[in-house]
Amino acid sequence: MGRLTEAVASLKDQSKSHGEKLEAIGKDVHAFKVTVSVVGGLIVIIGGIIAWLVNTYISTHATK
Repeated sequence: MGRLTEAVASLKDQSKSHGEKLEAIGKDVHAFKVTVSVVGGLIVIIGGIIAWLVNTYISTHATK
């Protein structure tokens, strides 16, 4: 009976450990999503500025 009690206690500890690992993975995934969103937004903004500068340059230096 003592072995059974010890096995159940061990399983409870392992289950708790797995739950904590899953929570940590969930936090990492959220941080990755936020990072990708911020970097993507910066790329869009920088691309827009470059496109505006190129458009302005072409329109002011166009040959007629």
